[in-house]
Amino acid sequence: MTLKEISERLAQELDDLPDHPAVVDVFDYLAGAILSLELAGRYFLNRRGGQVANYKKMLSGYLSGIPEGRSPNPYWICGYYANSAMLRIAACYDRIPKMVLKKKKGKAHHLIEAICTDPSSYANWKAVYEEVNKLKHDAEGLSSGRHVSRDEVMRALKEIVSLLETTKSSIIAAYR
Repeated sequence: MTLKEISERLAQELDDLPDHPAVVDVFDYLAGAILSLELAGRYFLNRRGGQVANYKKMLSGYLSGIPEGRSPNPYWICGYYANSAMLRIAACYDRIPKMVLKKKKGKAHHLIEAICTDPSSYANWKAVYEEVNKLKHDAEGLSSGRHVSRDEVMRALKEIVSLLETTKSSIIAAYR
């Protein structure tokens, strides 16, 4: 399934659901993930190794050049958009189960398990979630390399679409 097909299916799901902030905001995050993946384009890096030589110096140049209108290296920009897409998809790992169950609080892994009985149905989504937790919480973030590929991010989006399709009636009932 292509990004366009995923996007069209998400648009259809949104059109079928109630106009409620809990619903609309989740789809706003998903639209941002779609945009970020589109902007990352073919340069999405499946960077398995550490940082390039002299990265600190390059980063210093980006920091001083960005406010002056100079663009960083296209690969850096791609990483920025790849991280943006993953962050948004990971946020939905927390938020979609809460939306489906109409809960304000709860641990992500407990909530996803409550609506998905088969862990393989959200394995890529969970991998993206765990990658983002490293990005957010580990002191070195993803500096040693990315462990989630563009294909896995795309499969995570497919898993989200499938979950939204199968839980549509619960979401409609919760937010009428």
